[in-house]
Amino acid sequence: MIVNDSFILQENQQRERELTQRLERRRRVAEREVARHGGDRLAFIAELARKARAGSAGVVSAATH
Repeated sequence: MIVNDSFILQENQQRERELTQRLERRRRVAEREVARHGGDRLAFIAELARKARAGSAGVVSAATH
């Protein structure tokens, strides 16, 4: 039982490391994108919103044709 618990603990720690690394990569990408917008987070968020609306509008118009 102890060996199994140890194995599960190691798996959980490995998964946590992987998730932390993924989160850090995404954070760095987001920081670079914000920097591209002059450090203005709101400008970056607004651009993402515009792209999302444009993308969803394309899906709706494609679905109606």
